[in-house]
Amino acid sequence: MHSDHVPRTQSTGLHRWRDIANVLQVQFDFDAPQPEDFVGSIVDHDLGPVRLYEIEATAHVARRNTTGCVHGELPRTLVTMHEAGACEVEHRGRVHALAPGDMTILHSAQPFTLRFPGPMREHVMSIPAQLLGHEMIASRHLAAISIPCREGIGRIARELLASTLTSVAELSTTERERVAHSLIDVFNTLAGSVLATAGKDLMDNGAYQVERISQYMYENLRDPTLSARNIAEALGISRRYMNKLFQREGTTVGRALLARRLEGSYRDLSDPYKRGRSVTEIAYAWGFNSPSHFSRAFRQRFGMSPREARGGG
Repeated sequence: MHSDHVPRTQSTGLHRWRDIANVLQVQFDFDAPQPEDFVGSIVDHDLGPVRLYEIEATAHVARRNTTGCVHGELPRTLVTMHEAGACEVEHRGRVHALAPGDMTILHSAQPFTLRFPGPMREHVMSIPAQLLGHEMIASRHLAAISIPCREGIGRIARELLASTLTSVAELSTTERERVAHSLIDVFNTLAGSVLATAGKDLMDNGAYQVERISQYMYENLRDPTLSARNIAEALGISRRYMNKLFQREGTTVGRALLARRLEGSYRDLSDPYKRGRSVTEIAYAWGFNSPSHFSRAFRQRFGMSPREARGGG
């Protein structure tokens, strides 16, 4: 079990903050109304591939300019829970205000600006984009909007993140990785709820339909009968229109469905708590009905066999 105390890294002055903020693994440009008087601190927590940050600072502006990305920097999704102070997030000409208790989702591959006119505090979950695959919180259509997290699933997500920050030092390596996936699942559920209640107001009809289809896949992924045909029937849209939508995304409904099932099976095969389940059982659990087809598709997607992914050679 881990019992180490995680130190808080603190800076005085904006110049020092620029160096300290490198721990975020996403490069920002910073400004402050009084650079020499700026004070900020970061606590960095390790959840395997996922990082959690507790950030406090005085007034400043953080700009993500993708043209200035550091060579080798990997794309990341930032789930940002705003806890104290005022904040504005600007993305593609849209500006959203964040109050304490609001969440926003940011993607490092896209430019955005965060403005804090006074003292602030945030909790941030930083996730490698590659880990998310086709998860809902990876959607570019739900980026940089204000998502209230004061009741319902939003409150659950916020409190789970806060309690994880409090207890992460007590968790084993395996427990940390499982908690990371639990956080991702909860935030995906929250993103799906946002889509269901406000999706039409947040995006154009084509984008809304793509996200609606993706959400239906997410909720029914383990059903072996799930197909493009019954997705279209369930959502009341034509297969032709659905195929056109996914062509714009550079894929097909069938390929997207297969990718999501493979990603889910990979997570289960990598999970040490599921070593009691056979490869075939996991394949069937994710909607595959042919072990040989599953093995071929898995190797083509990940460059290894399902048994190798499990660590069994």
